[in-house]
Amino acid sequence: MFQTGCLLLLILASLFVQQSPKSFMVNHIQKHTTLFVPLVVDKASTLSDWAYSQAVNPFNIDTWKGDLSQFKSRIGKHITWHSDRLISPANSERYYDHVSHTMNIPPSELDDQHRLFRISGLGHCRGGDGAWAIGQTNVLSSMIRWVEEGKAPNTLFGRKYVNGSSRRHCRYPLRNQYHGSGNSSLPESWTCR
Repeated sequence: MFQTGCLLLLILASLFVQQSPKSFMVNHIQKHTTLFVPLVVDKASTLSDWAYSQAVNPFNIDTWKGDLSQFKSRIGKHITWHSDRLISPANSERYYDHVSHTMNIPPSELDDQHRLFRISGLGHCRGGDGAWAIGQTNVLSSMIRWVEEGKAPNTLFGRKYVNGSSRRHCRYPLRNQYHGSGNSSLPESWTCR
């Protein structure tokens, strides 16, 4: 799981670590967030650095465990949302399908504990062309209703503040489909199918 301290380290790395024109920012992020070493001006990571970091700590985000039976036995609830220009949202879909297959349960049963929402138009972490601002209170309120009242969320509400559009983002595997008429910036003009 990505640790909160890594985010601060990531921001500091992006501000203070000098990079050669040939290096890619992710090389430095990987090096500093996986090994938790002090920020040091360095050259781009090598294959040896990568192999070492895999041995020490597999990116501290090795989340491909498909057996969530312990989580399920505790009646755990999990909401994931994803859309990104840099990290394919198909990875979250693959993981959802992987969990369903590994635990040998259909998606309808997996939905009792795990919901995935694809946020159309969301950039990397924030921004983008779509109604990406879903708000922590929206997600937290959805989680509370699910846990305390048994009302699982079927959509997460998103807003685009620049042009005023909004959307109800559907739970996977459903997708938003435009009705074909009406104002496309209004959530009522879309249906989960």
